[in-house]
Amino acid sequence: MLAYLLGINTTAQMQRDPLRGNLFENMVIMDFYKNRYNFGFEPSFYFHHESNEREVDLIFKVGNNLIPIEIKSSQTYNN
Repeated sequence: MLAYLLGINTTAQMQRDPLRGNLFENMVIMDFYKNRYNFGFEPSFYFHHESNEREVDLIFKVGNNLIPIEIKSSQTYNN
């Protein structure tokens, strides 16, 4: 829906759009939420952001473990 509201109608437009990363991150997080709700669990999700621009996009708890997830829309990854 957000892509439609932004006037993004094709995959080529999406590839060039400066909000592509934000849209992809939002889509992935919403899928995590839907998955948790469908299994009857509360979605206990968090994120971490530091003042020096370091961040973890999604953190969720499994048992006593915290699982960090970095979400990227690009095809290459840089440490």
